[in-house]
Amino acid sequence: MKVGVILFSLIILILLSGCNYIGRPVNMATPQASVTQEQPSQPEQQVQQTDTQGSQQNQPIVESEQQPAVSIKEFNISADDYGFYINGESIALISISSGDEVKVTFNVNNDRVYYAGLDFRGCNLNTGEVKPGGSILVEFAAESDCTITSYWPSSGRVKARLNVAVV
Repeated sequence: MKVGVILFSLIILILLSGCNYIGRPVNMATPQASVTQEQPSQPEQQVQQTDTQGSQQNQPIVESEQQPAVSIKEFNISADDYGFYINGESIALISISSGDEVKVTFNVNNDRVYYAGLDFRGCNLNTGEVKPGGSILVEFAAESDCTITSYWPSSGRVKARLNVAVV
């Protein structure tokens, strides 16, 4: 009878332990949401490699020719005769990565601005005159550090500078 109980317990133990795949961890925690970006599948090649004990192992090699993604940086910048602003905070510098596509909307304030408005030059752009209360969208690709300068359109007098740092 003892042998039967032990044999029965052993069979139950084997059956229960076989329910989980060995080598694959079982996570009993509540699953959490995650965001993943699917990559196109790449063909795998097998390479045979011999370890220090002389046994051979097959290891997959995935060839990847991924191009760096072009990033688009957008800025909404207000300007007056005294400077450049983002969300009301005075700024003198914006930072971007090399090759980024940069989109800047310049909003010329209604107050603290010469009656003819401002124009913006630098980083290979020249907006021409933007009247007080007006705005203009400019786009450029950043390859190196540059400076965008605001001017009074009628006299060409420099009013403020905004450095663009490429990191």
